[in-house]
Amino acid sequence: MASLRIKKLLIDLWREIFDCRQCNLPVDYIPQFRPVGNSYPENGVVFAQINPGHIGRLTDPEINVRYKSESSRQKARYKQNVTSELLLLQDNFSKDPSTQSWKLLNTGYRNAIVQVWGWPPGKYSKTIEKHGIKIDEIAVINLAQCPVPMDKYSQQKFSNCWQLHTKRLLRILKPKLIVAQGKACLNFLQDQNLDNNVTLVEGNHHASRQSNEVKNQIYNNVKTVIEQLRV
Repeated sequence: MASLRIKKLLIDLWREIFDCRQCNLPVDYIPQFRPVGNSYPENGVVFAQINPGHIGRLTDPEINVRYKSESSRQKARYKQNVTSELLLLQDNFSKDPSTQSWKLLNTGYRNAIVQVWGWPPGKYSKTIEKHGIKIDEIAVINLAQCPVPMDKYSQQKFSNCWQLHTKRLLRILKPKLIVAQGKACLNFLQDQNLDNNVTLVEGNHHASRQSNEVKNQIYNNVKTVIEQLRV
């Protein structure tokens, strides 16, 4: 289980991240939380993605235009309701960065990862678990803490976020293994001065368009590394 030391440091860090507006992004492009599993140990496994997607609110007419079937529209409305709940949890934490508000925030995002994120809903967590580890055993991070319009990051903005927040996040989590979900994430981390005791491997992103053969090779490689680290 994540130790009290980790929780306290994470509360302090996320309070600062939620207050950060260094990049002067549009008002609804705000930092997004990522959870730590209840069974995450120090020197555990971290799954990293390059950046969060924009979780702005779609109106009902916008959902009707984007999604053609009523089944897909219902799923989209459900995801929008969950998004509103997550943003409320972030707002509550920002106003009162306590152990209890962090626990509610962490639980809310963990449940969203398992039940909601990805398409179809839940694909995000299922992709992670295909690497041979349970959601509750890992921590999830983004290298950049905010989305940006069209996912167009300047190198300066990306570097600023890494230096201000993400390096500190990794120092708190002290992972033994980082699974970089996607080539862009892997390439960035390979260029950083990670601690010598950290193993870095490529993992699959839930939206990957690679062939099943390639994805299975990646899954199996990560499974092997995880098993070796558990010995």
